[in-house]
Amino acid sequence: MDSGGVLTPLSRESTTPARLEGDRLAPAAAARHAKAVRRAHTTVRERLRTLRAATPAAPHRAPATP
Repeated sequence: MDSGGVLTPLSRESTTPARLEGDRLAPAAAARHAKAVRRAHTTVRERLRTLRAATPAAPHRAPATP
């Protein structure tokens, strides 16, 4: 499930047939892949930051005594 659209663009870029030069990606394909990875990384970091800001801190509770 990729309801936020993070993994789909990244996997699409990874599975798009790219022209290989020997055993390496062509420079343009490598640049597209790097850009897709950076975009996904940024999106995940922003979402984590938003989740942390929206989640109230749980108050510290002392352990129950027997």
